[in-house]
Amino acid sequence: MLKQFKEIRILRHRNPNETSFMRSRPVPPGSEPAKIREWWSLDRISPFLVCAVVKAEDFCFTRHRGVAWQSTLFAALAALRSINGVRGVSTITQQLARNIFLTPERKISRKLREIILALAMDRSLGKQRVLELYLNTVEWAEGVWGCAGATQYYLGKNPDQVDMFEAIVLASLLPAPRRPLTGANLERASAAQNRVAWHLYLSGLLDKTEIVSCLSRVKRMNALLAQGQVLTDAFSAERMLVGTPAAESDLVPPSRQIAEPLSPGDAVAQEYGLERERLELIGLRRIFGPKAWREIVMSGKFFRLAPTNAEPTNGEPTLP
Repeated sequence: MLKQFKEIRILRHRNPNETSFMRSRPVPPGSEPAKIREWWSLDRISPFLVCAVVKAEDFCFTRHRGVAWQSTLFAALAALRSINGVRGVSTITQQLARNIFLTPERKISRKLREIILALAMDRSLGKQRVLELYLNTVEWAEGVWGCAGATQYYLGKNPDQVDMFEAIVLASLLPAPRRPLTGANLERASAAQNRVAWHLYLSGLLDKTEIVSCLSRVKRMNALLAQGQVLTDAFSAERMLVGTPAAESDLVPPSRQIAEPLSPGDAVAQEYGLERERLELIGLRRIFGPKAWREIVMSGKFFRLAPTNAEPTNGEPTLP
């Protein structure tokens, strides 16, 4: 562990060319070991991709100090009641610690080491450097490491050329990068894409027209995937349909509750607007109530169809 603490300090100014996760994967005969082929600094990566990844993988990234203690406690209590083993909740910083220093094994001892290393990394490296390291080392598909590899593999683009729709789809792959987007995994990814789109709209990065267009493209993409297309082909096919009438033109995003953003202390949040939706979420939670709000968040259903009449149905609250 002391050696790893020293390596964390080195990561302040040196980019790794491989990670522990890479070394843990078997190398096919005749193939070279996995390496990070191309490094992109955070200021060169599309802000859409940065924001989408943060909202998909670690909603509270700018507010915690490496570990989200409340979520970790809930996950630990759930694991104690489960017979299916340990299932943790990891922040981006914890994922980075695991990728660089540890292995994919699911043990409590590894989880404890991950937490200790994440705390040290957040304190020593800061949010910007943690994000840069994560985006350049995380796995996006079998043998595809880092944002440069992912954007070239799926889109034939560099990381600075990714638009918001593409960023949202790429971010939804991270929980299961080697699993095909079919069945339950496609449903999970689709819900994640809706959720991330919602947060980016509330952050002010998308207006109403852009969010409806983005959501329509997500629907078209998932329809292509449901037909059996692989993601690279689905990206190409969906791109040919851009400009056609929206598949969900009757979707209505909720109005923003509060126009003024908070004043976050962290530079990443300040630069990318990652905390601007906090008051929006508080206001919407008050409208729906804690139980209904939790169901909406978990389902990813953040948009409603345009009502056929002006009156609310069943006495349920509607978004303004």
